[in-house]
Amino acid sequence: MDPQLTPSLSSRFDIKAVTELGEARQLVFGDLSDCFNPFLPRFVREALLGGGEVWVSREDSVVDGLLLYNVIERVGSIFTRDARVARRLFDVKAAGAFFSEFSLSTKTEIYPVFAVEPTEGADTHPFAHPVRMARRSEQPAIIRMLNEMYGPIDTRWLQIASREEERCFVVDVAGEIAGVGWVSVVGAHGRLHSLSVRPHYRRIGIGTDLWHARVLWAQKAGGRRVISEISELNVASLAIARAGGMRRIGQQFLSHNSAGGPIPVSPLGSPAERADLVGHVD
Repeated sequence: MDPQLTPSLSSRFDIKAVTELGEARQLVFGDLSDCFNPFLPRFVREALLGGGEVWVSREDSVVDGLLLYNVIERVGSIFTRDARVARRLFDVKAAGAFFSEFSLSTKTEIYPVFAVEPTEGADTHPFAHPVRMARRSEQPAIIRMLNEMYGPIDTRWLQIASREEERCFVVDVAGEIAGVGWVSVVGAHGRLHSLSVRPHYRRIGIGTDLWHARVLWAQKAGGRRVISEISELNVASLAIARAGGMRRIGQQFLSHNSAGGPIPVSPLGSPAERADLVGHVD
């Protein structure tokens, strides 16, 4: 336990670590988020399977606050409706960057959350590039691409993502993977995340093609609403989302505490855990 989480604090707010999948399955979540409630059990499962940390705050046995933390990237996500709970969860870790619907520090970035309700047959996008699903055998190549672009990152989530709920789409150019993006569906809820395009292949429509391919797949998989978190500094991805009919429904703050943390590109970094983070990808 970090020194910030004193016994009196733990007792007053009942903040405890969850370390086992069996315990996680017994969690009863309250209403913690405007946008991410349907995804929370999945986020918890992936965090534990990927070696991350899960902390919960409870009130009368119901989870009223959730912290997911990637120990490698030092990035976390906080879900709660209570600003006091958000602050206590923010203080659990000594250093890092944390997504939350509350601004928790003076060093903060804003990630608007967008949504679209896809309609059967309404998407007539003329694809400029062939888009296909990635093969599992291509994971090493995708990891190399991400490492080349961002340096060492935590890629364990690639091994644990559910094949039923998650798909990775790629675009090939000149015999190499030029762009990659993920989409997940939980029930009627879809989410686009982790869009990356190699710098020398940007501005030729790859990001736009990957956006449309993922939304189409989410719709066919039963998603009636698809969301995506995008940095307000990512002008190109914002333009792609708006051109596709997405509207702003909320926002996440990425707040840095003492030592800060890197901007995440893997699902344990944001629910936030997966945002379209790369600028100029259209």
